[in-house]
Amino acid sequence: QHNITITVKDASNNVATCVATFTVTDNNPPSITTCAPNQSAVVNASCQALVPNFTSGVVVTDGCNPGLVVITQSPTAGTIVGVGVHYITITVTDSENNSSQCIATFTVIDNTAPTITNCPADQAAFGGVGCEAVVPDFTAGVVATDNCTPQGSLMITQSPAAGTMVGLGSHTITITVKDASNNSVTCTASFVVGYSFAGFFEPVENPPSTNLAKAGKTVPIKFQLTCGGNYISDLSAVTSITSVSMACTGVGETELIHADNSPSGLHYDFENNQF
Repeated sequence: QHNITITVKDASNNVATCVATFTVTDNNPPSITTCAPNQSAVVNASCQALVPNFTSGVVVTDGCNPGLVVITQSPTAGTIVGVGVHYITITVTDSENNSSQCIATFTVIDNTAPTITNCPADQAAFGGVGCEAVVPDFTAGVVATDNCTPQGSLMITQSPAAGTMVGLGSHTITITVKDASNNSVTCTASFVVGYSFAGFFEPVENPPSTNLAKAGKTVPIKFQLTCGGNYISDLSAVTSITSVSMACTGVGETELIHADNSPSGLHYDFENNQF
């Protein structure tokens, strides 16, 4: 604001004065020539990050009082934020309260994959029609955690998918757990499709019966395999026969009975449909 003195003088040199004011107003906002660069950070163990200082990266000019410019940001430095893109508003204000704004981004990244604490157990099934079986749902047996995504929001899938038809043999089921940031971890389980075992036939009795045999005596093992209701007669279907030791009660002495797993000892009885 400037004072302007007005003087009035007559012919006799009498003088009168008055004062008026001339106000110069600055209504031009500062000019932001360079906004703060975008920044990013990785989350901590609590899935959070602190907003950094963006004001130091701002370049600004002002036509009147460049040294009196104030630069602020919102959210302020030190604010705790979660995963995602956050917009940081930078405000530049001069001494006349004129202001300009620009926006930068602060991206919080989650790059930690979930942790599988329990992979589902292996499963098995007998072959049905065409000696195939339906792959069951393995995902229900998965227990997983993540540093950011709640347990109930984790995406759990399996391949092959539940409901897929597979043939005889062992199949690897890959379970994938994915969080909201698309980080993923896998584990595997097995799904075995086999022949249906109908049990043993005479002279061997099935559990829980106890079979007694004279030491040194050869006992024929007779059994039956089916698949989809059809008898299996192919000798190659039986790769080996093994025995295991188990505790017996009510008998005086027991020892491991060794089974002959040689293919030469195996034949098929077509009359009784038995191996």
